[in-house]
Amino acid sequence: MISLDVIVGFYMPQAAGWLFLVFVLLVESLCLSRWLSKSWFNTRIWLAVLAANAVTTLLGFVALDEQHHGGHLLNWVPIDEHYSRVIIGRTILIFTTSFLCSVLIETILLYLLLKNHFIRLRIISGAILINVITYLIAGIILAWYIRDYEKTHVSPFDYWTPERIKKFKCDCPKTDTLPYVNFCITGYTSYELKQLKVREWKNGLVVDSFQPERHFPNSGIDKQMKRTDLIINRTLHTKSNYEFIVPGYKPYMLSDLKMGVHFYFPGYACCLDSFSIDGVFQAYNNKIEFEKK
Repeated sequence: MISLDVIVGFYMPQAAGWLFLVFVLLVESLCLSRWLSKSWFNTRIWLAVLAANAVTTLLGFVALDEQHHGGHLLNWVPIDEHYSRVIIGRTILIFTTSFLCSVLIETILLYLLLKNHFIRLRIISGAILINVITYLIAGIILAWYIRDYEKTHVSPFDYWTPERIKKFKCDCPKTDTLPYVNFCITGYTSYELKQLKVREWKNGLVVDSFQPERHFPNSGIDKQMKRTDLIINRTLHTKSNYEFIVPGYKPYMLSDLKMGVHFYFPGYACCLDSFSIDGVFQAYNNKIEFEKK
């Protein structure tokens, strides 16, 4: 879709936008040429229109780059924090500002370029007229864009109603299965971890036993600290305890796995909230880490 710039002129990152810019140049050149010279094509007028639009477009790029610190937007239409509704008031303000700046700059430039060849008053009135025509067309396109955007962009916040959030927060702690969790163990050599195994305890009984995958560090701080990532490719359960056993060392007991609701833009997720290692409570912060005893 065509994208208009925040301050001046047009910012066109897509093919349709560049085609529209060419369309604007043609319309303004034809109309101003007819207005001033009674002919549809006048080389001097066409070049003047091209120069004036080049300046306003360049200023638009600079304004956008300055406002967003080098980051370019796909469109300048302001939308709410839920990314689903266009803020009409700000849109009208931005569009009006863009129109007034374009009229002012292009009128000055066209006047300076053409004042020695055509009636000066008609140059000023013609510059205003061609901007009114092109911005009227742009306004129609913008209105269609807003209508299309609001029909096709459904905010995730439309899904997360207060009732749904309340139910989600109520159901999450009851979750028995644990989503993917990062584990690591620090201080052991690869030889010591060769026989590492995990036992799953439930109601005082061992119900499962397995060996996790071990990803040993090759370089950097992880290698210096002997920090090894553990990958467990099976379903874990919040109502179970897990005993991590390194032969020759006191085992670790992972218990009290608690689930909680966390906000991750653009919605909510039920994930591990806290746990205990050997009875010591810890909040989950992206990784469960066992340190050498």
